[in-house]
Amino acid sequence: MNTDDYIFKHYWLELPNIRDIKDACRFDWDEFALKMGCSVMTLWRWDQYGAHIPLEKRIKLKEIYQRYGR
Repeated sequence: MNTDDYIFKHYWLELPNIRDIKDACRFDWDEFALKMGCSVMTLWRWDQYGAHIPLEKRIKLKEIYQRYGR
């Protein structure tokens, strides 16, 4: 598996949607935004509209999900 395939698999295919990560971690929107280092509006746009999530934020999402998800 090359690097691009690995990144696609682990940060696009295997990552749940924003709301599922938030719920699994038992965060409210404000706490989740603080952990992610972005605004609540940005999280909401990613969740509601499927706005593009940059790779560095996808990596952060995966780290948060692995650390706090239940």
